[in-house]
Amino acid sequence: MALNTYTVAATGVAFASGKLMLAIFNPAASGKVVKVWRVWIINNQTAAVTGVLIWFELRRSTAQSSGTALTPIKHDSNNPALNATVATGATVTDMASGLLRQIFWSNDEPAVSGQ
Repeated sequence: MALNTYTVAATGVAFASGKLMLAIFNPAASGKVVKVWRVWIINNQTAAVTGVLIWFELRRSTAQSSGTALTPIKHDSNNPALNATVATGATVTDMASGLLRQIFWSNDEPAVSGQ
């Protein structure tokens, strides 16, 4: 059986301390399993930033609310709608043991004309 595949992106989102850049929540009552295969962080700033170290965390959560809703794009139009809520800037309830991975990343803007 082929997997249903979706892509979701949060574009033009400004970095901020303690901000949830992207949250995907699949309630247990959905009866479905959502597997995240890849996560990309692309440096497309909304304002010039220099010399700032950003700390990203990938976490499991038990609840999600509010935020700006994002619509997952189906890779195959015959796939059913994704049974998960996706948002940027959401409020989530973390599990105590929910930390899966930490990523430190410099968000310095490269000079577009600097050659």
